[in-house]
Amino acid sequence: MRDPFGLFQENISVSYAHLLLEIVHGYAIDTETVLSGTGLLLAEMKQADAKMSAHQWSKLVVNALKLTGNPRLGIEYGFKLRPTSHGALGFAFLSCTDVETALSLCQQYFCTRIQNFIPELKIEEDFVYVYLDDVHPVKLGGAEQSDQLRSFLIESLLFGAIHFLSIFSEKIIESCEVFVDWADAQNYKSIDLSQIKIQFNQQRNGLRFPKQYMHCKNPNRTVDVRCEIRLDCFRKTYRFHMHIYY
Repeated sequence: MRDPFGLFQENISVSYAHLLLEIVHGYAIDTETVLSGTGLLLAEMKQADAKMSAHQWSKLVVNALKLTGNPRLGIEYGFKLRPTSHGALGFAFLSCTDVETALSLCQQYFCTRIQNFIPELKIEEDFVYVYLDDVHPVKLGGAEQSDQLRSFLIESLLFGAIHFLSIFSEKIIESCEVFVDWADAQNYKSIDLSQIKIQFNQQRNGLRFPKQYMHCKNPNRTVDVRCEIRLDCFRKTYRFHMHIYY
């Protein structure tokens, strides 16, 4: 079977699936029901190096959306996503001295964790823009289901990014705006957006915040040799892998 986008390659960490299962459990839905039809087995998912394919992850997300009845589940997921769910990239993010360093790191190495979107970082006038562009169409089932899946993926990444940036300063959340390329929906009014504004029917998906926050320091980072070694090792390791891949 042809797989031009690598959707059936098991190269995604199941750490993302574990968080989704935790969230769905809060809706009183058992794990086996959510995993049904995905090809994922809980026993295998508990292995430290367990991976899943993009196709399996998409099926799991679709199941979660249907079972919870929450079309904005991606926002809840993003707010609960832990930086360490991104593996080495997450730990490297937590080792960054400031927002600018963290965003530069994520833009360069985003593809080591997520392959269906490409981030672009721009500074225009007084704002920092982080855009997410599709690498390939997101499709699973009919058009409505595919749109819901794509919305989940984009919202989880954008609101996850805002959640991570709040590590540097909680004021960033109050100043953030999110841009999405789909129409407004009534269900947005029923969720807590933590003062984040959403603009609909935009040309590109992304977020923006005042550039004054680019130099916010990481209050949880201790300036020691270990953080520098961790960042240096991450860069060298993934620079090598990206060279081999491309």
